[in-house]
Parts: sequence; structure tokens; C-alpha cells
Amino acid sequence: MKLSSFLPVFLLASSVLACPDHGDVEDLVERDIEISPRSVEPDFDALVARDEEYEYEGTEEGELDARSLDTEGDLVARATSCNNGAGAGVCANKSGKCAGGKFYAGFCPGSSSIQCCVKGAKLPSIPVGGCQKYVYTNGYKIMKVFPTLISSVGCKGSRAYKSDHAVGKALDFMLKKIAPNPNATKMAEYIMRNYGSLKVKYIIWNGKIWSRERKETPKAWSKWRKYTPPKALGTGCNARHCNHIHVSFF
Repeated sequence: MKLSSFLPVFLLASSVLACPDHGDVEDLVERDIEISPRSVEPDFDALVARDEEYEYEGTEEGELDARSLDTEGDLVARATSCNNGAGAGVCANKSGKCAGGKFYAGFCPGSSSIQCCVKGAKLPSIPVGGCQKYVYTNGYKIMKVFPTLISSVGCKGSRAYKSDHAVGKALDFMLKKIAPNPNATKMAEYIMRNYGSLKVKYIIWNGKIWSRERKETPKAWSKWRKYTPPKALGTGCNARHCNHIHVSFF
């Protein structure tokens, strides 16, 4: 007999041996159903306990990482661009050099030693301690337009009367030349015309006051209301604001 005649019988026998009967199939299905939940539902309590253990063991390493990030933060700060309102610059350590420019505090991330190096006009620095950031930023914007008029700037400070200086929302632009000073008048009027973008509350200059708080509209300085100083100030030039322009901000 030829080998090919045995082939159908051999294949039939193999198929019978390879396939389980109906009862065996049911057992396999039940076993798979039992195994599946264990596969998709891990023991969360055990995992949490393990994570807590690793977290506790990694505390010291975490502190080291934090210290590394602090150092890295200083490196990042030194490479960060900045803008003090008067111009764009680069954050750098103030212990170094700012060739052709000047360091300005309060415009860079990181420690206080990292400051904004701005090249160009060397504007007077505004003390940032207690001064609202938008206030001194707007102060630099103003000085950029009138870079040669100001000798120094004051912001936060106590007063013997009610004043926005107490909360860091006022600037005193001290002038190199006292009144009469036509350029200072132009500066005061410029601040008034830009009251919206600068968030100006009121301006005092050379015995006159203009107040957006009172809904006053922009007008020439000569048409501003007369300013009466608080009694605590007296009646001198400083009290009448003939040596500086006071700007309060909302």
C-alpha cells in the first residue's frame, strides 16, 4: 500500500488528539476568567507601600537634586533675557561687568545677585524694595523718554500723611534742574497723556496737580488745578513739588 493512502487517517487522528473535548474547553475558559482579573487589577496597597518606602529612602537624594536645581537656576538666570521697561538686556551676576550699560535689580529670576544688564542710557535706579513691580517698570519707561532730566527716583517710604508711597505705588522723579523747567513740564504732560497704559492715578508738578482719579481729562499743565501741600510738608520747594515730579499709580 502506498504511503499516501495512510495520510487521511493520520491527519484525522492528529486532529482528534489536538482538540480537547467540550468539558476541557469549559475548564480552560473558567481558568482564563479567573486569571484575567488578577492580570488587570494589581495589588494597589502593596504598590503604594512600596512607593512610600522608595520615597522615604530617596529623601536625601531629593535634597541633593533640589540643591542642584538651585545652582542650575542661577545658570539659567544668567542666560535669560530681561527688560526693565527702558530697554532689553541680559540677566547676569552683578559681581561681573555690564560693559556699556548698567545693572538694574528686580527684573531677573533667581537670587538678588542676578540683575538685568541693560546697555544704552544709564538711567537712575529705582529702589525695588517694597515698590510694586509695575510701578518701577513704568518708571523706567518714563525715564527712557526723558533720560537726561532725572537725578534720582524714590518709591516706597513712610510719610507723616496719607500717601501712595507707603504701599509702593508712587514715584518721585527728582530733577537735575528745579522749576522753572520746561522739559520737566513736558515730562509731566507726557505722563498725563499716557495715563492709561501707565496706570496713572495723579501727577503733581510745580504747584499743580492733575488727577485721573477725579476723571480729569488731559490738558496743558498751565490748566491743571492748584496743589495745596499737606501741612506736614510745609511750604518749601519740596512741598510744592518744584524740584521733583510726583506720580501716583492705581
